[in-house]
Amino acid sequence: MKEKELLKKIKAEPDNPENFKLLGNHYFQAEKYEKAHEYYEKALNLDPKYVKAVHNMGNACYKLNRIEEAMSWWKKAVRLDPTHFQSYLSLAEACYHMRKVDEAIDYYRLVLSKCPEQVDALTALALVLYDQARYEESVKLYQNAIRLKKNDPDLHYNLANAFYDSYQYDNAIREYLETIRLNPEDAVAYNNLADCYLQKRDFPKAQAHIEKALALKPDLPAAYCTLGEICEAQGESQKALEALEKTVKLTRHNDMLARYAKNLIRDIINK
Repeated sequence: MKEKELLKKIKAEPDNPENFKLLGNHYFQAEKYEKAHEYYEKALNLDPKYVKAVHNMGNACYKLNRIEEAMSWWKKAVRLDPTHFQSYLSLAEACYHMRKVDEAIDYYRLVLSKCPEQVDALTALALVLYDQARYEESVKLYQNAIRLKKNDPDLHYNLANAFYDSYQYDNAIREYLETIRLNPEDAVAYNNLADCYLQKRDFPKAQAHIEKALALKPDLPAAYCTLGEICEAQGESQKALEALEKTVKLTRHNDMLARYAKNLIRDIINK
């Protein structure tokens, strides 16, 4: 609904908090967060217990970098409605960004204790645990999420990453293949699949999949890095250097991947 239409509705129904909330949403989506805050406040002046407006007020405060205030609003939302899972998720995300990892995990687990099939909570907690190198727990959560949303390529991709980082290459291969089946244009999944085969020293399959990655995305730095590693593992040092130099050219000077590629180049030259 457009701004003018919403203003007309407010004029016609000045005591309806829903109209003020909707206009707040309009401004929020337009990234006009001060205006969004203003209209959420007007909605709440009419109905202080309007949970959706309370939650959205928290969102506006968060975008305005008023983090503590945002969290206060989300906590109010769950006091008003203990099943308002989006507010728990917002609290968890805020805690994680503030590096309060244990608190974030507690909020995610609280949601799952109330609703074990809440996919957003499953996937968010899985990612947090993955970032903490708690791969076994992360794998279980992604598997639970996939049971509920089996055709989501992102879930299969993230599960594959967790398997890869726990050295379960066959499981990772299976999940990257499923990712590609669901999203055949995913060059990064092809790259990661090639890396799995590299770890298994199956060089023909590694080569075949890295070529598919580069065919889909010829400027993918990670693919050139993987290609360099494949070439070097087969004793083709010159081809490896060319691929790794291409990686550096395609990345920012201080990029982690560029630094990794530079270290590989140095190692090859100093052999």
